[in-house]
Amino acid sequence: MLQQTQVSTVIPYFKRFVQKIPNFKKLSKANDQTLMKLWEGLGYYSRARNLKKSAIMINGKFGGTLPSNIEDLKSLPGVGDYTSTAIMAIAFNQKFIPLDGNVERILKRVLYLRSEKAISKENMQISKKFFGLSERASDYAQAIMELGALVCRPTSPLCDKCPIRINCISYKRKDFSLIKKTKKKLSNKI
Repeated sequence: MLQQTQVSTVIPYFKRFVQKIPNFKKLSKANDQTLMKLWEGLGYYSRARNLKKSAIMINGKFGGTLPSNIEDLKSLPGVGDYTSTAIMAIAFNQKFIPLDGNVERILKRVLYLRSEKAISKENMQISKKFFGLSERASDYAQAIMELGALVCRPTSPLCDKCPIRINCISYKRKDFSLIKKTKKKLSNKI
């Protein structure tokens, strides 16, 4: 539910959802109409369908328990790099830093990444080593994501509240603009 949706928006949806569908077993057997009604307003309805598919797979292949390794997590429908690393860090306290838009924004500013190559997915995965790792992986991953969401905001970053501004090249240069990846246009040629 949190993919591309703010926590404050998700809370009432989540509470209502887990009240009606509290576990993988019930989710795997949930009526599609009920599932969509509970999801209504969050958008990206394929996420709800993938959630149900994942619950079916978790019950069948993993004995009703969420897998605790990244390869098995990625085998679930709709679970990619970001979601799997977020689950590993937050749910299992494993030393992973999820790479979401908030984390990318911090890296772009702190390391002053200014080219297409520098902000490529591959380079961002390497660049996140800047953060290091923590024994409190769950808290640390969430703190970094929150730092990007609440302090290193897309516009008007709150640098005076940032605990890593001393290392931030954008802060030193007073240049907070962000470079975005250009989307390649699909050709209409046959």
